[in-house]
Amino acid sequence: MNYYTRKDGAVREADCETPAWRGSYDVIVAGGGSGGVYAALAAAREGKRVLLLEKSRWCGGQHVQGLVNGYYYGVRGGLYTQTDKQAQAEATDIFYDTTSDGKRIVIAGQLKKSGVEVRTLFLVTAVYTQGKTVCGVRVLLHRQEADLSCKMLIDAASDGHILRMLPIKLTMGRSRDGEPQPFSSVRSVYLDQMKYDGGLSVTVGDMGSRYKLFHEYRDNGYICQYDAEALTRAILRAHASHLKFMGEQSRFLFLSPIIGLREGVLYEGEDYLTLDDVLHSRVRTDNLLLWCFSDVDKHGSGIAFDDEIYQNWFACSNMSTCTVYIPVPVGAVVPKGWKGLTTAGRCISSDTYVNSAIRMNTDCFRIGEAVGTLSALATGYGQDPMAVPGGLLRSKLIGYGFFDEPHTYEPSFWNPGMRPEDRKFVSWTTDPAELRKALSTDCPAVALWSCYLAGKERLGDAVYEMSWSGDEMLRRNVGIALGLMRDERALPILHEIIRDRNTFYYMDCRRSNQMRSVIAICFCGQMRDGSAVDELLPILRPEEFERPMYHELLTPDYKRTITKEQNSVYFQHMSHTVVALTKIALAHPERRDEIRNALYAALDDGAYIRRMTDTPEWNAFYSAAKSCQDYVNENLG
Repeated sequence: MNYYTRKDGAVREADCETPAWRGSYDVIVAGGGSGGVYAALAAAREGKRVLLLEKSRWCGGQHVQGLVNGYYYGVRGGLYTQTDKQAQAEATDIFYDTTSDGKRIVIAGQLKKSGVEVRTLFLVTAVYTQGKTVCGVRVLLHRQEADLSCKMLIDAASDGHILRMLPIKLTMGRSRDGEPQPFSSVRSVYLDQMKYDGGLSVTVGDMGSRYKLFHEYRDNGYICQYDAEALTRAILRAHASHLKFMGEQSRFLFLSPIIGLREGVLYEGEDYLTLDDVLHSRVRTDNLLLWCFSDVDKHGSGIAFDDEIYQNWFACSNMSTCTVYIPVPVGAVVPKGWKGLTTAGRCISSDTYVNSAIRMNTDCFRIGEAVGTLSALATGYGQDPMAVPGGLLRSKLIGYGFFDEPHTYEPSFWNPGMRPEDRKFVSWTTDPAELRKALSTDCPAVALWSCYLAGKERLGDAVYEMSWSGDEMLRRNVGIALGLMRDERALPILHEIIRDRNTFYYMDCRRSNQMRSVIAICFCGQMRDGSAVDELLPILRPEEFERPMYHELLTPDYKRTITKEQNSVYFQHMSHTVVALTKIALAHPERRDEIRNALYAALDDGAYIRRMTDTPEWNAFYSAAKSCQDYVNENLG
């Protein structure tokens, strides 16, 4: 038998004898959060003996203790709807905050009624295996350790607590630098909604027609939660930052007991989900666990430093609020080569961009329910979740009302808060007349992505012919479309857009719309366009900031993602220029020294950061600005 634990930041393995088990279970769920609660309930529903281990005093996780409990995207339906219905019915007359306090009590009752054995203030400290099959855990309670056996272990800690003890390939954040999605500190406040200052919030209690109880949160920075000292500093600073936003219209009530972490470790599973595969419909659906539903939004403003597939979808095609259905196969919750082990919640086998879309509350609940059902069935198939017949799993979930009624799993501009009749499903097109019509407007997103999918060989000539038009909107949008297709005939138009740079935004989306001149800069970098250097170098100079365009849009604007804490127009132009020039320098050795010297002259003294933001060093906006220096140092050091 093998004994695995983690010490001094590394996995430790040892051979051992079979321990004297203090208890034996069909399924042990490590983590009683959004995924773990419903994994435990689902496994118990299959008649299994289930143990749920939670390190804090209460189950419910981020949805209950973290105060992040509104429903934004995510597919509806499943066990969690029973929790919601009961919490609303029982808590309205008892609690002001029905979404947290009510559910905390209801969840505890549901777990007890289902027969799940719950142990709070427990922590898993080691994992027992027979080869690569998990067979038990060592747990810690009040300084006492106990060994417990199981047929299936579900890591529902969301931060990969179990995975990090085992020799499993782990990743975190984007591929370039491992930067995760930003975290949030959440506060409960009593607000006059007529004077609300515009932060992200969820209404959780009514005090009459004018005054309401809100859970309010903002992006507070980037942090690796596995560094205890750094995490502690980040939490203190984030919590303290709430005082900056208090005004006469606000009454501070309390802070959430746990921090709002959007991303933990990700891992290599039997199937690995990438944004590229999702957007090109290459994810297998023959062994489907469930569908998730969201836009692809990893938060943060540093798009210039992200992978090009995300740039092309979110920014260059202006598809930021286009929602997609993401098929999650069984293999995406099963670590590669392992048996007796699954994961639930937001920790799945995917890249950071897919992870940003599957982490919505309802999808995490549903992943938990699906994984709990899968794990319970796997106990009868040699502890191998991959051996569970897909038809059996699906029929079980359909029988529980888990899957939606059949509908079109197509992208759309919509969210569940909107009316169904307002949903705009997206159909990609290769019809030149349709493309021309859309590219003649400030809402060309679907046409742009259609060009990307079809490619230069199929659509390049037809789109290029449109550039002969005297219509400036059409001509410049054609340049963007050709850039997406990596057609070099785009370059003269892209240069023209950069020379005439301004604050023209596309308007396809209800938020996070993108500036066309920033997109042009991005493409010059992606195409390693050496001929663009002379157009880009002036943007680095301090006098660039004197242009009126950087001082026009300073009032917070949700549709354009303009914030009080960042000069968004300058940041986007400058950050994309830094990245574009760096990429060009790497591809054109003859101009490398010239570009490198210009970049260091622009960035070395850090003065550019204060033109972008006046926030403190640990803030998310400061970190995004500092990334310009970091990127150049990494690549041209």
